[in-house]
Amino acid sequence: MADAWCALANHIDTEYSLPGVFFKGVTDSIPLIKYLKIILSEDEAKLAAQVPKQPLSVEAIGKKVGRSDFDQLEKELWTIADKGVLYVDFLSNGKKYYSIPFWAPGIIEYMIVNMERYPGVAEVFNDLGGTMGG
Repeated sequence: MADAWCALANHIDTEYSLPGVFFKGVTDSIPLIKYLKIILSEDEAKLAAQVPKQPLSVEAIGKKVGRSDFDQLEKELWTIADKGVLYVDFLSNGKKYYSIPFWAPGIIEYMIVNMERYPGVAEVFNDLGGTMGG
């Protein structure tokens, strides 16, 4: 069975209708999986894997994942978004909506920000260059 980070990678590919196209078999050896493991806890990866590409409110995500502790859920979603693995849309009424971004543009670009925040990200970013597009 795939671990939480591989499941998240598969979720992102599937949400954008690209299963098996971006990755040819998701394994721990793929740099993007290594990156996700550096910045996300297992619980964060599991939660992010439940967020679709269409923006949802905290309450809608809570209903989807079977949680009613919306204040705590909001904190967890915000933490994941701060790491660049979720987008946050703000409506004029101040309500936040969360969605899962694609790899590029999206998660990969945020790696640059995280290079200073998390040891090991720069090395993974360098490894990524050798595995994509060729």
